[in-house]
Amino acid sequence: MKIALLHLDVAEGPETRNRKSIISAAGEAVSRGADWIVTPETALQGYFFHDNNGKLPSFSEKQLSRYLLFAGRNKADMFLSAAEYDERDGKGYNSCFVINREGEFLGKHRKMFSHRKGFERWLSLGREIHVFNIGTLRVGLLVCADSYYEQPCLEIKKKKADMVLVTAAWPPGKCCSDPVSVWETCSKLCGVPVIVCNQTGYHERMDMREAESAVIVEGQRLFTYKGAPAVLFCEWDEEKMRIRSKMFEVVHIE
Repeated sequence: MKIALLHLDVAEGPETRNRKSIISAAGEAVSRGADWIVTPETALQGYFFHDNNGKLPSFSEKQLSRYLLFAGRNKADMFLSAAEYDERDGKGYNSCFVINREGEFLGKHRKMFSHRKGFERWLSLGREIHVFNIGTLRVGLLVCADSYYEQPCLEIKKKKADMVLVTAAWPPGKCCSDPVSVWETCSKLCGVPVIVCNQTGYHERMDMREAESAVIVEGQRLFTYKGAPAVLFCEWDEEKMRIRSKMFEVVHIE
């Protein structure tokens, strides 16, 4: 099984630009045989969207149709990270939507841990850990800082996930000089491989160029990538239930 991580420069937005970048990169991924497509944290609007416009997100489940159609047409499972507006409670959430290869919406994970300041002052916190059945696999899902905390990792282990996907906007910084070490601990706690889709780009507010996408197995980083926007491919052996690749296959994109 071929997994594609969209390591993109999307933090500045706007949504119209990011939507095109996601669909273009996802198209490149499926043209090269991707079975799964994973996007980085808040990929749709961009991590700085609220700092730019001061508004809650307007995107909701009702607006997933183009992504449902893409997944169904291309027979690829999709993990779409976006700032979400919940019409029922009027709150904003940092979410990852799960769409299967039949073009069906399976559910979502909402970020559970955040300082809720600065670029994240707009969001409300999710309350539940979900493990999704994707084909023959049970997949745990975390958004960025969720992976730092023991509770969600142990819940994922309790729910018997086969792997964990982390969507991130996390370069090295003062609070954590090596985010990959956090994901190594996450892998140990979850007891399964952890695959991280991060992002890139220079922004005065946060330099993402050193942010790493990564594959972690048994608490050890197998391989990582940082740098220019790219689609990163790795292979999962469905029979042996393990990572087959020794490094990312890197396809640079504009």
